[in-house]
Amino acid sequence: MARQLKTEKEIDNFINYVIKEASHHAGGVEKVIYVLSEKVRNHLDIPKQGRVDAYERNGKLARTCWVITPTQKRYVFSYNYSAKKIELRDGSIKGRVLFQFDNNSLSDVENQISKL
Repeated sequence: MARQLKTEKEIDNFINYVIKEASHHAGGVEKVIYVLSEKVRNHLDIPKQGRVDAYERNGKLARTCWVITPTQKRYVFSYNYSAKKIELRDGSIKGRVLFQFDNNSLSDVENQISKL
């Protein structure tokens, strides 16, 4: 199930939670999370035009989120434990992988997000 994050504060709280979790469990991506968040929010004018839905399990937010563009195109950001990278997927958690991000791909963020 997904929970729509409707305000800047809700999105900020979610991003802070994800960064905190990554610092403990996924050290190779904690820096790119904030950069991704800022670029996505600016590019898609979230929460005014686009939207973010966070995966929710048993009433608690998980670390996966969907980004919905103003034209209703859906993308998913989730962590791949094997690759140790954040994956950007087309449409769903099982969709085609469009790109993988980690702390070494900070320079690729703007280019990849501009394609959404």
